[in-house]
Amino acid sequence: MHSLSAILKVKFNILNNKLHSIRKHSTFKILFVGFSSFIFLAGLFLFAYKLFAMLQAIQGVGIVLISRILFLFFFSLFCMLIFSNIIVAYSTMYGSEEVEFLFSMPLNYKGIFISRFIETLVLSSWTFVFLLVPFMSAYGIIKALPWYFYISLIFFFIPFLFISAVIGITLTIFLIRFIPRKYFKALFVNLFILVIIFVLLSFKLPRVIRPHNLEDIFMLGKFAPYFKLSQSPLLPSWWIAQGILSFNFVGLKEAMFFWLLLLSTAIVFVRFSIFLANRYYYSGWVLFYKGAQKEKFDFVSFFINKLEFLWEFLKPEIKSLITKDIKIFWRDPIQWSQFTVFFGLLAVYFANIHNLSYDILPAMWRNLVAFLNLGSTTLTLGSLCVRFVFPLFSLEGKRFWILGLAPLKLSVIILEKFWLWVIISLLITMPLIILSNTMLGVSGLIMGVSCYAVFLMCFSLVSISIGLGAIFPNFKEDNPASIVSGFGGTLAFVLTLFYVAFVVVLIAVPFHLHFVLKMISHTIFIKQLLLVGLIIFITSLLTSIIPMVLAVRRLREMEF
Repeated sequence: MHSLSAILKVKFNILNNKLHSIRKHSTFKILFVGFSSFIFLAGLFLFAYKLFAMLQAIQGVGIVLISRILFLFFFSLFCMLIFSNIIVAYSTMYGSEEVEFLFSMPLNYKGIFISRFIETLVLSSWTFVFLLVPFMSAYGIIKALPWYFYISLIFFFIPFLFISAVIGITLTIFLIRFIPRKYFKALFVNLFILVIIFVLLSFKLPRVIRPHNLEDIFMLGKFAPYFKLSQSPLLPSWWIAQGILSFNFVGLKEAMFFWLLLLSTAIVFVRFSIFLANRYYYSGWVLFYKGAQKEKFDFVSFFINKLEFLWEFLKPEIKSLITKDIKIFWRDPIQWSQFTVFFGLLAVYFANIHNLSYDILPAMWRNLVAFLNLGSTTLTLGSLCVRFVFPLFSLEGKRFWILGLAPLKLSVIILEKFWLWVIISLLITMPLIILSNTMLGVSGLIMGVSCYAVFLMCFSLVSISIGLGAIFPNFKEDNPASIVSGFGGTLAFVLTLFYVAFVVVLIAVPFHLHFVLKMISHTIFIKQLLLVGLIIFITSLLTSIIPMVLAVRRLREMEF
C-alpha cells in the first residue's frame, strides 16, 4: 500500500493548495458563491418540504405515495450515479495524462487503481450528495424523525455511493478491455439511434394516465408500472430506501439490517473491482493507449471536412477555428459520450411527456406544467453549457499560446466559440421547446413566449459559460469533470440557475395572475407581458455582453 499512500499524499497536498488558493479570490466572489449556494439549497429544501407536505395531506394514499416516491427517487439516483461513474471513470482512469505519468513511475497497479477509483467516486458523486441533503432533510422534518436519523444518512449514503461507483467503473474496465477503441463511437451512435426509435415508438402508445378528474391522478394503481422496477428487493436503491423508511415505520433494528446489507455488499463489490483491476486495468489501458496512437483515419472528421461549405462564407481563419473545435469535440469520447447521455435523459422525458393529460388539467396545473416544461428545457440547456462550454478554454491547455501567436485577435477567438455554441444551442433547444409544447398542447401565446425566452436565453447561457470559462481557466487539468468542479464552474452553475429561475418566474407571474387568480384584466395582462419581455431582453443583453467583455480583458492580461 506504499504506492497508494504516496499518491494520496500528493493528492491531499494538491487539494490543500487548492483550498488555500481560494484566498486569492476576492471576498465578494467567495461570499457571492457561498450565499448563492445557500439560497439554492434553501430553495430545494422548500420545494421538497412542500412536496412531502402536500403528499402527506392526501388522505388514504399520502403515506404510501411518499414511500413510493422515495423508492423511485433512489432508483433514479442509482442509475444516474452509474452513468456518471462510467463517464468520469473513462476520463479519470484512462483518458488522463496523469495516468500515463503514474504508470511510468515505480508504483504498483493496485495503488494506482485505488487512487483513481477514489477520485472517480468523488468527482461523479459530490453533486448528487449536494442535492440529497435538502431533500432528505425535508423528509426527516415532515416525518418528525429523531436526530440520529440525519447522522445515519451519512452511513447509508457512503456504501450506496461505493456500490454505484464499483458498477460504473467495472463496466468501464470491461468496455475498455474488450471493445476496441475504434468501435466506441459506433457503439454510442447505435445506442443513440435506439433511444430515438424508442421515443418515436412511445408516441404511438396509448396514454398510461387518462383521468376524468384531478383526484384520479393521485390514484396509486395507475402509477404501478413506474414503481414496479424501482421496488425490486435485489436493487441497492431499494435497500437504502427501505432502510430510511424503517426509521418511520419499523425502527432502528430494521434500519440497521439494511445498512449492514449495503455495507457488506459495498465491501464485496470493492474487493471484486480490485481483483478485476489486477487482471484487466493495466492491459486495458495499454490497449486504449495503443488504439489512440493507431487511429489514422476518422470517417467523421472526413465528413466534417466535407461540410465546411456550410461556413464557406466566413474568413479562412474563422473556418479553421470552427473545424478545429468540432473535430476536437468529436475526437474526445469523454465529451460526446456525455452529450449522448444528456440526450438519452431528454429522450426519456419526451417519451413520457404525453402522459401528463395536460388538456384536462385545471388552469392552475396547466400553467404550472407549461412553465415547468420551460424551466426544465432551459435548465437542460444551462447544464449543457456549464458542462461542455465552460471547459473549452481550459481544455485548450498550455497550447492556447499558439492561438495567441496566430494573426487573430483574442476577441475573434472568443466570438468564434460564442457563435458556434449559440448556433448549436439554438439547434438543440428551439426544436425541444416547440416539440414539448406541441406534445402538451399549450396555447399559441405560451408557445410564442416560450420560444422568445429560449431564444434569448441561448445567448445568455452560452455567454455566461464561455465568459467565466475564460476568466477562471484551469490549464493544469485535462479532465472536464475536474474543471467544472472548480470555483469558476461552481460560479457558472449558480449564475445559470439564478438566471433561469429569474426568467421563468418573471414570465409565469403575469400568466398566473390573469389565467389562474383572475386578478388582472386582459389589457393589463398584455401590458405586463410586454414589460416582462422588455426586462428579459435587457437582462439577456447584459448577461450576453458583460461576460464576453470581461473574458476578452482577462485573456489580454493572461501570460502563457
